[in-house]
Amino acid sequence: MASISPLIIDVSPADQAAGIPIGEHVEVTFNQEMDRSSVNTGTFLVIGKDEAPIFGPIDVTPLDEPGFEDEDILSSPYFGAHVKGKIEFYKIDASGGVIDDDSIVDEEADGMLWKTRAVFVPDQPLAVNSEYTVFLLGDENTNDSLDTGVRTRTVFDTKEVAVTGTGSVTFGGGYSASEERTYALEIIVPGSTGVAEYRWWDEAHPLNVYEGRTTTGIRELEDGIFVTCSNDGDFETGDKFSVKVVPYLLLENNYQWIFTTGSGSIVTPPSDSSASGIECLNTEGESGGLEIVSTDPEDRETNLDPASITTVTIVFNKALDAATITNDTVKVIAEPVNGDPRFTAQGELTQDITVTGSTISIAINQDDPIELYPNNIVLIELDETVASTDGSTLGEDVIWYFTTTYTPLYSSIRRIRLDMGILVSDIPDDTINLAIFEASLSADQQTFILGSGAYFEYARREYTTCLAEQILYGALSGDGSIFGKMSKRLGDLSVSRGGNPQLMSNMDDLQECVEKWARILQSGGQKGPYTSILPGIAVKGSRSEDAMATARQWAPSSISSSPAANTSGRFYTSRKGFRTYKKRSSGKYGYYGDNDND
Repeated sequence: MASISPLIIDVSPADQAAGIPIGEHVEVTFNQEMDRSSVNTGTFLVIGKDEAPIFGPIDVTPLDEPGFEDEDILSSPYFGAHVKGKIEFYKIDASGGVIDDDSIVDEEADGMLWKTRAVFVPDQPLAVNSEYTVFLLGDENTNDSLDTGVRTRTVFDTKEVAVTGTGSVTFGGGYSASEERTYALEIIVPGSTGVAEYRWWDEAHPLNVYEGRTTTGIRELEDGIFVTCSNDGDFETGDKFSVKVVPYLLLENNYQWIFTTGSGSIVTPPSDSSASGIECLNTEGESGGLEIVSTDPEDRETNLDPASITTVTIVFNKALDAATITNDTVKVIAEPVNGDPRFTAQGELTQDITVTGSTISIAINQDDPIELYPNNIVLIELDETVASTDGSTLGEDVIWYFTTTYTPLYSSIRRIRLDMGILVSDIPDDTINLAIFEASLSADQQTFILGSGAYFEYARREYTTCLAEQILYGALSGDGSIFGKMSKRLGDLSVSRGGNPQLMSNMDDLQECVEKWARILQSGGQKGPYTSILPGIAVKGSRSEDAMATARQWAPSSISSSPAANTSGRFYTSRKGFRTYKKRSSGKYGYYGDNDND
């Protein structure tokens, strides 16, 4: 069994190689036998100018074919420059030659009988004069509980212990347990595949025996181990097979390297297209230029106390040329988070910049005048001319931002994410906070009577939540193409979309929710859901502007008349003379006062 972690011993094209033929394949060679299923198009990627979108695992509303301009924006993110292709594998001997797959097997779980070469074969030729980046993903932290990326071989070749029949058995999969094992499989009912039956067991626990029927399909035994049987040949009773399995070892770190294609006329790779080692490969994500490694506050960090922000720190991957760091090339600008001039913001801040090695520190003035306030978006702008001591530059302007405390804020990010689920899984916290903030401002505007108590606060929170979710739905829907039906014709070309009734229904439900809680807010929490906030009593035909029908009414009567017996409420007004009656404690109606406006 191999006891050392897998290593990359050769790549082609090499890092920074140029003039590579557009029909060239991308190769990586490992120092031992590898789990081929772990080296796939999710762990071995080539990124360039290609336009093939590769979607994530969830497409919540698959309305369109991928790749169109109007594709569903609620689907999971994808790479837009992913090179499509397939991966082929070869066994490599000590001298670098290719070994025929059938000429060597590993039944004893040695793990080091050959090296593994993975070859990425693009479906189409690469673009001419273009830069490509190769990513090989391992495990960034082998000490945590999450194991990811490329790994060593775990399920080895089948050993024929005692076989008289002509059928064969193949074990495979990816073993997931943590100890070495040997599994045995014995035929107990003879026949062809589909007829023959077997029993299997872990040789360390021979009393725990399981049975199954042979099949050409894949059948899992346990812990990620699969067995499949040949399509031809027959099995005889007593035919016995075994396989050894071992725990995997992970490739440590992620790797990337870059190469550039030629004009398209080059057919032979240049001499520097293959590397004899991996010393030049990058495991930290640097591409040779100047890049930002980290910032404090982080990009899109939200709801920060403005009084706590005294310094903005930017860390680069290289030592900086201090002469290129000035108030003209590094700026900090504070603006109202929603563009509303009613909120205080200082604009471009006075700043004290310090450069130490690869770090820029920008002191924010918290004295008089204070420069940061609540409801500010703070933008940090770096000019493309910011350079390192080796002459590398950013190459393009870089802007990142954070936001200070949002106030008012009557709902929470957790509540919004709970309600909307996968729809907002990729929406930044700050975007959700902005939606809550706008909804909270609206809640304040809807509060005609300032209420108090738990019911008013509950109504304000529900109103804010519903409106914030409605704002986010609207943002996600764009021009509404996701929600509504669409049919277009251009000559003989017809394009149509059926729409998404569920999303439209969600929007309708949110609008109803907003309206329901708005009434309660407007009354300061004195009204319940689905009740009016307008005057509780109105007289049919009244000239009063606010006398709308919201309770029972009766026709004008004489000055001495009383309200109809089936009316309800505390005060009643007769039309003539606007005489008002009030219900006494005795249950009878008594004269309350005259209104002489009529």
